[in-house]
Amino acid sequence: MNIQPRDMYWNVLSMLNNCWHRLTVTKQENSNVLKFDHPTVPALTKGGWMEKVKEEGRELTDGFWGSGSVAATGHLQERKLSTIKMFDESITREITEEELSKHNKDGDAWIAVNEHVYDVSKYLKDHPGGVDSIVLASRMDATDDFMTIHSDHAKSMLIKYQIGILKTNTTKKNNQIDEINANTQRDIFLSHKQWTKATLKRKTEVNHDSVYLTFGLEHSNQKLGVPIGKYFYMRCTSQSNEKVIRSYTPISETDQLGEFDLVIKLYRASDKRSAGKMSACIDLLKEGDTVECKGPFGDFEYQGNGTILNKGATHKIEKLTIIAGGSGITGIYQIFRQACRDGIECELIYCNKTEKDILMRKELDSLQHVHYCLTRQRDDWTGLRGYISSSYFKHVHDGLLLCCGPPEMMDNIYKTAVKAGWNVNEQFIRF
Repeated sequence: MNIQPRDMYWNVLSMLNNCWHRLTVTKQENSNVLKFDHPTVPALTKGGWMEKVKEEGRELTDGFWGSGSVAATGHLQERKLSTIKMFDESITREITEEELSKHNKDGDAWIAVNEHVYDVSKYLKDHPGGVDSIVLASRMDATDDFMTIHSDHAKSMLIKYQIGILKTNTTKKNNQIDEINANTQRDIFLSHKQWTKATLKRKTEVNHDSVYLTFGLEHSNQKLGVPIGKYFYMRCTSQSNEKVIRSYTPISETDQLGEFDLVIKLYRASDKRSAGKMSACIDLLKEGDTVECKGPFGDFEYQGNGTILNKGATHKIEKLTIIAGGSGITGIYQIFRQACRDGIECELIYCNKTEKDILMRKELDSLQHVHYCLTRQRDDWTGLRGYISSSYFKHVHDGLLLCCGPPEMMDNIYKTAVKAGWNVNEQFIRF
């Protein structure tokens, strides 16, 4: 018999030990039953001993994950001490829900996370998601949304903004929720404060990695309620019962009744990466399934006839240049479509790797001044080639440059715009 080590270690040749692939055997309490666990389980199902190791705060790659190991026990205690700390026990000031609700505007915003209250007013301008998303989540318990969306780094930042402990009124809260749920004939579907359920009506494959989704609202005369340029959050539950939240911009008309449309790129599993969490959820969605929505959010809004609202300031434009990359086209499509209808001088450069990656080709071809740019093209390709350079868009003194796509692409566009003479502080907006 070849006995494998219980605790993993790396040998001289850095080869992986078979203990990674072992089954664990656990005797169930108060019974004669033995439970055998694999390291993990198929697909997105929750389970496996590796998951338990992570939940206990252990590290799979440091050699201290063997069950019952003395070294592991000491290491676990050390790791527990380094767990993300989001509150200070010495801060005991009690803050009522009534007091919390008074602080819900730009410059004065309090949020509650895990029954602790934080004054994040000073952080509003630096928030990557914009001022709106914090202000609209203020004056109430934002635990679910905050914990799902934010990184460990963001969670660790909270402690310096802590001001007290939330004193809740559960009865009042439940009555308010019941009152909202009872009102099913609202004209606008979305709410800033509550998650509302939409039902998948149609799901169509657009290309090799994107889908066109149509969701039904609560009734046939209801509007989604997302102004042009803004977005909303969609929440799904994975097979492992984890809440997953992502932001999306609809491509449907703002006055469309009873339903709305999304085009979403899916990041499926490959030999180079695992599937994206939301992509896995959407892949499994079938007609009749529901998702939860909340919104709208965003600092930018196109109000029509060349008028835009950006971070609270209103501007009038006559020219608009838009550069989109990949699925970023969905974030600015409504803006471009409406600006073209309003007679604004528009130009769109849409960048992709290959021609098959182009989304919404039919819709875009019906509009004017659309240029497709490919980094991998056929010899007979007649559109733009390669990466964006300053020669692809000229400096417009009275115009605006919008950019939506991968972060690296937007950073490069910003630098190119500076070289091309754009006043990026006033004319450049990224989504």
